[in-house]
Amino acid sequence: MDFNHPDLKGNILNKGKSFVPYTEDTQDYLGHGTMVAGVIASNGDLLGVGPELGIVPYKVFQENSAESSWIIDAIIQAAKDNLDVINLSLSTYLSKSDKNDRVLIKAFQNALLFAKQKGSIVVASAGNDSLNLINSRTIATQRGDLNDYQYHFPGGNKDVITVSATTKEKNLASYSNYGKISFSAPGGDYGPYFNDLKEFDISSWIVVNSPTNLPQTTLSKNLGLPKGYELDVGSSLAAPKVSALTALLIAEYEEKHNKKPSRSLLINLLKKGALDLGTKGFDSKFGYMEK
Repeated sequence: MDFNHPDLKGNILNKGKSFVPYTEDTQDYLGHGTMVAGVIASNGDLLGVGPELGIVPYKVFQENSAESSWIIDAIIQAAKDNLDVINLSLSTYLSKSDKNDRVLIKAFQNALLFAKQKGSIVVASAGNDSLNLINSRTIATQRGDLNDYQYHFPGGNKDVITVSATTKEKNLASYSNYGKISFSAPGGDYGPYFNDLKEFDISSWIVVNSPTNLPQTTLSKNLGLPKGYELDVGSSLAAPKVSALTALLIAEYEEKHNKKPSRSLLINLLKKGALDLGTKGFDSKFGYMEK
């Protein structure tokens, strides 16, 4: 993340760790990490869900991509570091027919189970491909391979709270994956008429933090946004809202009871406080998928 961002620098507990080979720096040169961190704990001109929460970065992206092995190692390390909540605003698909992918599938499952056993709550974005995550054959078919089984990670895993993205009208965002969903949260969208007329409506987007060391986009300049702020959409913005709320619940419970709440209690508290969208009870677009 951007360690110099005025909205974030007061809440950064430490500089974390990089899992990108030959890179020790965890400063954000892409924008995504700062955006996600801001949703959680921005405390300045823009307020996150938990403005007083502490945050730690674990760097897994080099340029615009990340190796699954880096992500897996980061999950394990974050759990070993006893972090209360691990936010994973990222997404990949792994093939059952590929030998290397099968190893990664097992490694992901083991890492997420390890984090759960260590007491870390893992929250992950559902992904932005408009796919149904309900089963691996469906995912492969939707992605154009009729003879394969593909799995989405980390969102959709049984040991993860998976979050889909909603619009300001409380509909499923046009891009959001669905199916194995625990909860939904606002992720913004391109506009209510984008799918039919390809018309953008920036009032449907979300204002986010961005690194102060990166140049502004033309859009943010034209809108008169100050440097360090942009507009964006995605399930990457939905997941950290649930991560932040979970962290706030943990903090409040610890303050009152001098111990951490159980995972089952946290999930019940999240369910109790949620607005039930779609079909009553479980809904494949909005949650809640029983673990």
